[in-house]
Amino acid sequence: MLETGQFRRLGGTKDLSANVRVVAATNRDLREMVESGSFRADLYYRLNGFNIEVPPLRERRDDIPALAEHFIRNHNFSRRIEKQLRTAAVRKLVAYDWPGNIRALKNVMERAIILSRDKPLIGPEHLAFGASQRQTAARVTLSFSQDPTLEQLEAEYLALQLKKFSGRRAEVADALGVSERSIYRMIKRFSLDND
Repeated sequence: MLETGQFRRLGGTKDLSANVRVVAATNRDLREMVESGSFRADLYYRLNGFNIEVPPLRERRDDIPALAEHFIRNHNFSRRIEKQLRTAAVRKLVAYDWPGNIRALKNVMERAIILSRDKPLIGPEHLAFGASQRQTAARVTLSFSQDPTLEQLEAEYLALQLKKFSGRRAEVADALGVSERSIYRMIKRFSLDND
């Protein structure tokens, strides 16, 4: 069918014509696979009429914000509430290496839209990159000998965020989705300004 445009249905008795264009994508080097004998040469030459090589997403990081915005605009949930990415979320997306390329980015954006619920802004806290994020989260240990209060947890978490962003309050505020003034008040309340 790829060569002549003719095919026969399973169990059929006459040839039919197909006017189709086959578009195939792979993340493997088919030429190399043909040479090693792990991919059929005749199929390769029939498919390889016009070859477009697209570098992985980690090699074209400038495309990531536009692709993320595209996935937000074209998602069913985000049509009810107009969503936007916070600057810190864009930075987090661009910094990630995207081993799953665009499919992984699409899944992360769909999850972020769901996690941000009815909020119009998607922050870095809504972005989950799978196993790597779970491993990072598992490394965070709290220094309490007994069950902490919510206030102790807030203070400890804020201290971790301040350390992560080297004390830059604006970045902490952006990452947590609150105003810089709120961060300032929390720092005063938890006496973290001496750290």
